[in-house]
Amino acid sequence: MANNIIIKSFLLFFILFFNFLNAATIEDIAYKAFKEGDPKKAFMLYKEGAKADSLKSYLMLGVFLEKGVGVQADKEKAIKLYKLVLKRAKEINATKEDLEKIDIVLVALKRLYQLTNKQAYFYLMQKLQQIRKEALQKE
Repeated sequence: MANNIIIKSFLLFFILFFNFLNAATIEDIAYKAFKEGDPKKAFMLYKEGAKADSLKSYLMLGVFLEKGVGVQADKEKAIKLYKLVLKRAKEINATKEDLEKIDIVLVALKRLYQLTNKQAYFYLMQKLQQIRKEALQKE
């Protein structure tokens, strides 16, 4: 059992290191694992990304937990992860550099609104969509 954990840790490190050399992010690797039909591996990789405070990883973990992809469905944990995306996003500016962050937060807000039906998430989503629109209009 301990040997399996050591081997899995080594393999994960090797995969991450090798892919780092190829400039792939952990989210890219996780997405590839999911597309290749290995949602459990994708979930594990997104967990590693979350340890590095990746907004995209938090979001994807929430989606996997909400939908029960590769793991037991747990909507309460999904909601906590979506809220963590909002908390970690901190300051969002109407700039092209923040577009990816804006898109991630928009998805988290949409999921929160659909799961909780709280109007506050809907209003935040509308405000953020306006910020996104402003960012796209800037040169």
